[in-house]
Amino acid sequence: MAFNGLYTLEEFGNDVGAALDAWGDSMEAVLSMGQLVQRFIAENDTRSLWTIGEPAAISSGLPGRKLLDDHDQRFRLLLAEYAPNTATAVHSHEGWVVIGIINGSERYTSWRRADNGADERHADLEVVQDHHIMQGEFGYLYNEPFNVHRQAAEEQGALELVLMKGRGQRLNHIDEATGECSAPIDLNR
Repeated sequence: MAFNGLYTLEEFGNDVGAALDAWGDSMEAVLSMGQLVQRFIAENDTRSLWTIGEPAAISSGLPGRKLLDDHDQRFRLLLAEYAPNTATAVHSHEGWVVIGIINGSERYTSWRRADNGADERHADLEVVQDHHIMQGEFGYLYNEPFNVHRQAAEEQGALELVLMKGRGQRLNHIDEATGECSAPIDLNR
């Protein structure tokens, strides 16, 4: 099956680039990109996404795809699948992330670092959002100090598009109970 859709990856990439050009890394850009992710899901046969791009390592251990890399390394688009009733580690990324749910649902929790980040081995966290993201909706996290989060796929699991700043590299894993920070897993994507 070839990619089948009305809103091409090239158009999507151009629109994401335009949002970043217009608003930089602002909240307006992140919200605009959330709407673009929703449009991409709504206007395309999402089953055909498995036929494009290249395989990618996803933290769930399930198959994923790297669909699009911006040539200026400003963003990356991934297709990610999460098994039912599983959660990621609490972790941070190099910047903003937008998640669009294709199928299933997840509980999405994000924290802000309440400390100044001076101690690389410890983080004081405060919850800033904790909600469910359902099929067709998007969730987001913003730049530091607001980019610590956990995704927990619910009963049906979750298939989602993940639009990430840069290459989406993880910076830390954080123990929610103790605040202890550790090196993230290397996903080699």
